[in-house]
Amino acid sequence: MALLHGAVAADAPPDQVDTLVQREAVAAALRHLGAEPVPVVADLDLAATAARLRAATVDAVFNLVDDLCGQDALAPVAALVAAGCGLPITGAPPAALLACAHKPTVKRLLHAAGLPTPDRDPGHGTSGGGGPWIVKSAWDHASRGLDAEALCPDLDSARRRIGRMTAAYGGEWFAERYVEGRELNVALLDDGGGGARVLAVAEIGFEGLPPGCPRIVGYEAKWRPGSPADLATPRRFVDPQAEPALIARAADLARGCWTLFGLRGYARIDLRVDGSGRCWVIDVNPNPGLAPDAGMAACAAHAGLTYEGLIAHILASAGVSLTGRAAAAAGR
Repeated sequence: MALLHGAVAADAPPDQVDTLVQREAVAAALRHLGAEPVPVVADLDLAATAARLRAATVDAVFNLVDDLCGQDALAPVAALVAAGCGLPITGAPPAALLACAHKPTVKRLLHAAGLPTPDRDPGHGTSGGGGPWIVKSAWDHASRGLDAEALCPDLDSARRRIGRMTAAYGGEWFAERYVEGRELNVALLDDGGGGARVLAVAEIGFEGLPPGCPRIVGYEAKWRPGSPADLATPRRFVDPQAEPALIARAADLARGCWTLFGLRGYARIDLRVDGSGRCWVIDVNPNPGLAPDAGMAACAAHAGLTYEGLIAHILASAGVSLTGRAAAAAGR
């Protein structure tokens, strides 16, 4: 089993180092399940990446590519290379990865399908625009640049923020309406019949944040364990007995995203819940992180699934034949 991942430099930021954490965790699970993991690095030399996959003489590819040379926008290319080698690949297919790569495009597709998502800056000479608005990278999925200053009171200040971020980091940035309220993460696992099973609905607790601090999960909270931002935003799980209507609505929206984007294997859909209880889709994450302390593994554990069982399910959804311990883990 090839463990395909992007190259990680010695001085890489923590969101890229997390790739190595995932690689080691998945490798250990594969060995427990009776498979032999073979790390394969994907980079911008696509011919060389394909040659490495072929030389590895593997039966399938476990796709852990979050970026190529630090560019999240190019991550779907690795899946295309693996598919071009004729190898089964875990997680979302290349077309779904491509569809979910560009956040403004995701928003357009959600709007067209009637799935609620916050409006983005309409542009075209409009000004003012009551807020608040939040400024995000269009391509980056690691929350880079997402901090307290990302929240802007109106469109004019949001556009100034976009200009500063573009000058500092390059790439494409956009503004969307900020939904004040709760933040939910819905973890989905392939049900084997083309649909998705909801493992759990997690919620980020914001009570620990100081007054006046935006209720968001920024880069520090996401990637620096033990930091004040991390400790102030703990994960908990929504009680289905206490809030059945919220669980049902969140699950329906998450499954709608799964169908719309043609997801497979596993996924995480992020929602905000406004003061009136309405849910809004703010992010669609095919192939979310599989580090043992990440949301996907936490939701699987909450649903009674071991980490090895989660990996076995992901393999099965990719059509990888399972025997022995792997089949037993997938059955559980």
